Amino acid sequence: EAGSLILHPIELDLNSLVTTVSTEFQELAEAKRITLDLQLPTTALWIKADVNLLHRLIDNLLSNAIKFSPSATTVTLRVASLAVSSGDANLQPQAQIQVADQGSGIRAELRPYIFNKYEIGEVINQVSQIGLGLTFCKLVAEAHGGQIDVTDNVPRGTIFTVEI
Repeated sequence: EAGSLILHPIELDLNSLVTTVSTEFQELAEAKRITLDLQLPTTALWIKADVNLLHRLIDNLLSNAIKFSPSATTVTLRVASLAVSSGDANLQPQAQIQVADQGSGIRAELRPYIFNKYEIGEVINQVSQIGLGLTFCKLVAEAHGGQIDVTDNVPRGTIFTVEI
């Protein structure tokens, strides 16, 4: 409600966290005949972050991607290191997390609003939507000094990009 989160940052291997979260969704993805494609750096990616909040952020994005993707498609989860230019690395995003799906996408005119509380974009039959997940993701990204954005996944779907 206050619009901010209290962080409890620790040094963590982002690759390990992302692998753990994706494993938790493997069964759900398989039930929908969705392939989870995990693309990680070849070496550990150590960042300072709140492991519980970051886990929930990745969980929300993967859950949405699977929920809004049709059967026999792929959800891609990518992690990349961001070069920190200079100064205090705690104040600059150090890593990028992307979740790309092949769903129906989000219309351009709705994108500025989907991170607002209780905004659900478009109502889709048989899909439960409350409108708090992306708001939470935005709060987590910003609390870590980063941001979240959404773009088209050509030829179809969306890509959510989080920099932390």
